[in-house]
Amino acid sequence: MGTPLKELSQIIFPEIELMGFRAVFSLFNFYRSSYILSKNSDI
Repeated sequence: MGTPLKELSQIIFPEIELMGFRAVFSLFNFYRSSYILSKNSDI
């Protein structure tokens, strides 16, 4: 056994980073769409 922790971190951390990016992106889309909806309903 060499360094399984290092290999594990190389696999896991990019996945977490990708998940975080996707979460932020979907949140941004949600806020943007709700903002557009509220603007359209005001008119």
